[in-house]
Amino acid sequence: MRKIVLCAAAVLGLCSATFAQVLPKNMMKNTSWIGFGKPLSGDPMFYGLTDTFQARFDIGSFTIEGMLNWSLLANYDNEGDVDNFSFGTSNRNPLSLHYGYNYNTSKYPAFFNNAANVSNVIQDSYYVNFLWHFSRNFDFGVGTKLNWQVGPAPRYGSWLWESDAHVRQGGFSTKYDDRSGSYASTSTEAVGSYKFSVDVPGSADVVGFVPYANKYAKRALGIRFVSDGNIGVELGAAIPNGFNTDNPAFNFAAKIIPVDWLEISAVMEGAFESQANFYAGSTIGADNFVLDLYLAMDSLFTDAEDDEAYGLGAAITFEIPRTEISLRPEVGFNFFENSDYTMAWYACRRPFI
Repeated sequence: MRKIVLCAAAVLGLCSATFAQVLPKNMMKNTSWIGFGKPLSGDPMFYGLTDTFQARFDIGSFTIEGMLNWSLLANYDNEGDVDNFSFGTSNRNPLSLHYGYNYNTSKYPAFFNNAANVSNVIQDSYYVNFLWHFSRNFDFGVGTKLNWQVGPAPRYGSWLWESDAHVRQGGFSTKYDDRSGSYASTSTEAVGSYKFSVDVPGSADVVGFVPYANKYAKRALGIRFVSDGNIGVELGAAIPNGFNTDNPAFNFAAKIIPVDWLEISAVMEGAFESQANFYAGSTIGADNFVLDLYLAMDSLFTDAEDDEAYGLGAAITFEIPRTEISLRPEVGFNFFENSDYTMAWYACRRPFI
């Protein structure tokens, strides 16, 4: 088991660049869900069926991967009864249906609006990535969910189409919302910003969620170098979707593994743009534990005096002696420039067997 714990740290820094995608290897995967819900006061609700198909193919020096879903989702009338069913690709799921689509909003006061959370739980109805491994150490990629990342960060759980996606520590279970990337309406998932930005307490379902920008290529065009020597190095750069020459924004990332028990990473998201985010993280491994440390500094260079947000966190993965159980306690602290918001914090633990 100790070898497994060490392996987890090694995989973060030493795995091939070919594998750092949504799917870890050449494979096909299908995920289906049927959603039901029961309000505290009201009748049970049937949300419908969604089936998600994923595939990845590694052919020579190229990697091609994609996802497409189809759904049969219920639509409710103002009385809370099923009116009809819609068939087709969909970016809705149980969380978005619950938080963003109230079947009878007239029964709630005007200020009660779960739709404020829906942007955190809408998933892509598809993704497509193309990678060209044009040399031993270089990758060129373009896609809608490249999933290139360095360093540790708070764990957000599964992708939203997966069965165990749910509210996790520090924010929704989005694996870091990759729909971000539409500075303008260049895609159906336009979110108004080229990067995920949930800095203000109350804009997510937990107070004080601060994003960590360790994923430097999401919906983007990117290039990266990954060394294969004794000292591990990864250098990456990406042009996020929505880039324009009047308001350019680039993402840069660096990771170094000087010895086999230490990894240091840093990312600048939105370089040359006033709402840039900075990330730094480190993984330290030993015989019986792995320590992750991470720092987020968001909205660094804006003119506003109250929009900066900071996150600081740590997690330890260790084995319980003489058992096959590992634990990962995690804690995080968030701070805000706005004087109306006090410090927020969270703590959790996750077992592994």
